[in-house]
Amino acid sequence: MKMKFIPIFILSLLLGANAFAQQELQISQYMFNGMLLNPAYAGSHDYFSATALHRSQWVQLDDAPVTQVFAIDGPVANDRLGIGLVVSNDRLGIISQLDVSANVAAKVQLGTGELAFGLRGGVSSYSAALSDVTVWDQNDGVYGQNNIQGELVTKFGVGAYYHTERWFAGLSIPVIYSLDDNVLREQTTVDNYFTQHYYVHTGGVIKASPALAIKPSILVKYLPEAPVTVDINCNFLFYNRFSGRHRRRRGNPFPEDLSGVR
Repeated sequence: MKMKFIPIFILSLLLGANAFAQQELQISQYMFNGMLLNPAYAGSHDYFSATALHRSQWVQLDDAPVTQVFAIDGPVANDRLGIGLVVSNDRLGIISQLDVSANVAAKVQLGTGELAFGLRGGVSSYSAALSDVTVWDQNDGVYGQNNIQGELVTKFGVGAYYHTERWFAGLSIPVIYSLDDNVLREQTTVDNYFTQHYYVHTGGVIKASPALAIKPSILVKYLPEAPVTVDINCNFLFYNRFSGRHRRRRGNPFPEDLSGVR
């Protein structure tokens, strides 16, 4: 039997009157993909790199969250610019979203480190199988709508990122503006579905021994009309090849990268 309470709960969060739900991807291994959080991270290394991630949550339940992410980035224009591409596929209950975004970062030397300002432009293909939900109130203004199939939404984001060889700090708004008002308004009761998420992150690296490096980080997320979230992480890198991780969460998780510290 389908776990109908999951889609109903999800829709009450995502398509409710104020649409204040958390909408950015939730990846527990976000330290391997900095652009997922901040477009200014693009090209922060002196080489091109690619990352692929898969996440499954609550695997014993029907319609549980499943996410895949692919990202590639690197420096161009004599290391004055960074470019990157992020492709993600996210499914949560009856809702699915495919995102493709291009990232560009302008970099300048500042003190002993590098400061970058990033821009993101992308498009989302948004679908919601509203007809799969069991509705008791036939006059419900949200659940009584037709299915949403592959509606395209253009989105833009910004960010700033500073890093040295020993520490980093960043601020980003992955979606500062979206052209969703004319796309989703006709099929839902929501004027604007996507809302702004604010990320602040900082961390560093401690060389405990020639064989061990410790990388603590703190990440803070703010979403209007939702509690502030703090995510405390600590990675351990052995012989610059193997890593382990300890994480402590306050509130809901959110994505970011730890590999900006080299």
